[in-house]
This record gives sequence, structure tokens and C-alpha cells, in this order.
Amino acid sequence: MRDIEKTLSLLGMARRAGALIIGQDSVKSKLSNGEKLFILFPEDAPSESEKTFLSLTKNADYVVLEGISIERLAHAIGVNRAIVVALPEKSGFISGIESSLNC
Repeated sequence: MRDIEKTLSLLGMARRAGALIIGQDSVKSKLSNGEKLFILFPEDAPSESEKTFLSLTKNADYVVLEGISIERLAHAIGVNRAIVVALPEKSGFISGIESSLNC
């Protein structure tokens, strides 16, 4: 069973810890620099956004956060809007998020 509240809490903690990469430009920049990321899209993110990011790298893992809207994600991480967020591949938050999502 997915634990949406735990996922949102972990993303909020990642933001406060400075580990969360927020927004299309920031994520694109990191991908363009060759960084390996774990990318997360809210369930209502435009499909063009997903395609854009996934075309930038073949090494990125990604998850669509079912049950989490753009607005709910933004509220959890303290921003106005969030169509995409990401964590560096070696972030300690990834295993907790995957566990809460049953990935």
C-alpha cells in the first residue's frame, strides 16, 4: 500500500536538507551536466514534461507520484508550483521514498 503522507513528508525533509532539486530548469540543468537523478512527477504533470526529461538521459530513474497532484506536491515542499522534482542518485531519501511508494 502506498503511503502518500510519508512520501510527502520525506520530500519535505529532502527540501529542508537541501537535497531536493525543484523545477524544470534546475532538473534539466543537472541532467545536462551528466548528473544521475531520481526524478519524480506528480500524477497530473503534463506528459510532455515527462518526455522532455526522459529524453535528456537514459540513466535517470523516475516515478509518477500517483495520488499526488502538482498542488499537493508544491504545498508539501513549500513552493507555489512543482511539475518535477528530483534527488541525486546517491541521496539517502530515495530508499525511503521508494519504500513508501512500494517501488
